Amino acid sequence: MDLNALADDFFQAFAEKAKKRKIMPERFSISIRLKNHKNMLDDESYDLSLDKEDLDADWETTLEWVNKHKRVDSPHIYGLIQIQDV
Repeated sequence: MDLNALADDFFQAFAEKAKKRKIMPERFSISIRLKNHKNMLDDESYDLSLDKEDLDADWETTLEWVNKHKRVDSPHIYGLIQIQDV
């Protein structure tokens, strides 16, 4: 996750990786649950919607959360991709 990127640049990078894996559902149905370790409680994690309006509106808050919670060692942040049924 490039912490200097714009929200749309982040989504484009995500979309490229998803297309390579042949999994690209509708953008509004995707969210990523961000955690600083895989056993982090869900109520301490951060849910990032990839819906265009939501992502744009929440991007600054997302970067603040990531900067506060990222680990020194790799992986710095875990992300669990969630796809809603539409």
